[in-house]
Amino acid sequence: MKVTIEINADEFDFLFDTSMNWKSVDWETQDGRFTPLPDYRKFERAYWFDSYANLILARAYLAADGYEFSVHSDESEQGGWVLLTDFGLVL
Repeated sequence: MKVTIEINADEFDFLFDTSMNWKSVDWETQDGRFTPLPDYRKFERAYWFDSYANLILARAYLAADGYEFSVHSDESEQGGWVLLTDFGLVL
């Protein structure tokens, strides 16, 4: 069965729990925090998700809109998942 859901950019903002710049933070010093190991230089933004269902919706939205992204488990006390992408940059 295939389900079609429509999400716009404004609604994307309700999916994640926290977001921040990715490249401007020295994530390499937190060795072992993310699984699989992310490319620390490739993406500009990080979005954290506590809900795996919201992560699936966010991935689908970005893929449909042609954005590259990568998903990683956050093994810190914060937990959840982090989605890295260039979506949502304020230029």
